[in-house]
Amino acid sequence: MEILQILATAAIVLGILVTVLIAVVPTVVDR
Repeated sequence: MEILQILATAAIVLGILVTVLIAVVPTVVDR
């Protein structure tokens, strides 16, 4: 069982998604 590895991967993916959202949202809002 590689729960820790799965959690770590999920954390990295979530971090990337959050970063992308922070980068994209202001552009959409400024419209």
